[in-house]
Amino acid sequence: MEKEKNEKSVVIRCAYCKGTGLDRFGVPSKLSTCQACSGRKEVSVPQIHETCLGCSGTGTYPHHRLTCSVCGGKGVVRKLPKRKLGEGCLTENAGPLDMETGLPCIDAYELS
Repeated sequence: MEKEKNEKSVVIRCAYCKGTGLDRFGVPSKLSTCQACSGRKEVSVPQIHETCLGCSGTGTYPHHRLTCSVCGGKGVVRKLPKRKLGEGCLTENAGPLDMETGLPCIDAYELS
C-alpha cells in the first residue's frame, strides 16, 4: 500500500516488543532486537489509525511468535473510510479486488 503524500504520522510505542526494543520472546536470544521497531522502541503510524483486528493490537500473529502480517507488529493500521457493500471494488481482470488495498473485496458486511 502506498502512503498518501499529505498523510501525517505519529510515533507510538511498539506493540510487538511492548516498548522494550528487544524481541518479546527472546528468539534467538534474549538480547535480540525487536523485528517490528528494529530496537527503537517506537514505530511511526498514520495519524488516523485504529487497532489492528488481525492481532487485536498485540503486534503478534495469534498463537505464534511472529509479527502480525496485517500491521507488521505495530498493533495499529490506517483507518479506512466507511464504505457501502461493493463500493470501491474492481471486478474486471483478476476478480473483485478492493481499489484501495488490492485485497479481495469483502461483500459479506459493511466496512467500519
